[in-house]
Amino acid sequence: FQQLPFVSVEPEILQALARASINQETVEFDYYSPHNRQEKHRVADVHLLHNFIGDWYAVSFDHEQQDFRDFNIGRMKNLQ
Repeated sequence: FQQLPFVSVEPEILQALARASINQETVEFDYYSPHNRQEKHRVADVHLLHNFIGDWYAVSFDHEQQDFRDFNIGRMKNLQ
């Protein structure tokens, strides 16, 4: 048996992202990327929330990259 990876998510963050998605609001947050091992401030429009193998993701339009990105919700901090 292999334990599947997952990052815990605060229910309040998940609810805030769901509200932002429904109301078509822009969110700001600090995000840790394991690919470049840096934390960066992001501005995005959340379009879809989904759970994949226990991890929650926000499919969002990233304003800086001008493209869609999957953000692992467990790696978000300081959500506004």
